[in-house]
Amino acid sequence: MTDVHTDAQRYDKIARLFHWAMALLIAYAAASILIGDELPRGALRTFLSTTHRTAGALVLVLLALRVIWRLFHKPPPLPSTMTPFQQKMAHFGHVGLYVLMALVPIVGVALTFRRGGTIDFGLFEIVSPLTADRAASKPIKEVHELVAYALFALVGVHLAAALWHQFVVRDNIMARMR
Repeated sequence: MTDVHTDAQRYDKIARLFHWAMALLIAYAAASILIGDELPRGALRTFLSTTHRTAGALVLVLLALRVIWRLFHKPPPLPSTMTPFQQKMAHFGHVGLYVLMALVPIVGVALTFRRGGTIDFGLFEIVSPLTADRAASKPIKEVHELVAYALFALVGVHLAAALWHQFVVRDNIMARMR
């Protein structure tokens, strides 16, 4: 296994912070809503729903900051063992992740606002500018779930590719994000 031991072969600390913070927020958002949907109405379900919306909004904020950071900080080169096709697929996969990481919370905010809900950040909250309309929110909810599942699928492919590179190809690609 080759070792990545130079800073030029790793993402910088800020990029790694964005990556892992967003990964944790996305995992929490997924778990909180899947668990919350199975619970009876009450304080815990309300807490999970509220924090789900907050986590999604934070993903959107971090994504904007991450894109700005990426514009000014070039990522490390891909391993030389990757074919041009694999490099193109990695690029398209990352673009897809960015697009879905934006779409899921944008549609989620639209859903929250169409339902007349708020996004609570603890110190302040963003109140819906719309009148609540549950019927009109149903198609938005379907789109939100669809793009969320697409994001989960692409994250799964991303993880599988990283593990394949790490343990089959043995190019130590995961060190780029450690």
